Amino acid sequence: MRFYTKDECEEWLGGLGRVKPDAIPEIHRAHVHYPTTLGRIFYLAHWIGSSLMYRSPALVWITEWGIWGSSENWHLYYKLRQSYGDLRLLHEAPGHLFLGHESEDLTSIAG
Repeated sequence: MRFYTKDECEEWLGGLGRVKPDAIPEIHRAHVHYPTTLGRIFYLAHWIGSSLMYRSPALVWITEWGIWGSSENWHLYYKLRQSYGDLRLLHEAPGHLFLGHESEDLTSIAG
């Protein structure tokens, strides 16, 4: 996994000929309501990690945080980030580039 700044996220997307999805007014969007039970949270996180990536790189660009303060495990998040050698804070590098073989890490972040 690599961690990207806002500018690096835009550059990565630009290299693919894409822009941030919310910059396209007519794009189809799907809203997923975050489950309330642990089993359902794990199921959704696993589905995101395994189905959406399908062995391709995926950029997860976190734009909002602090929404469910009591449910956020910042200690665990920063320990995972540190395990990749990145010591920056989320607001400094909000992009998370997962390579095709890192779907389990995406599952960990999503859950």
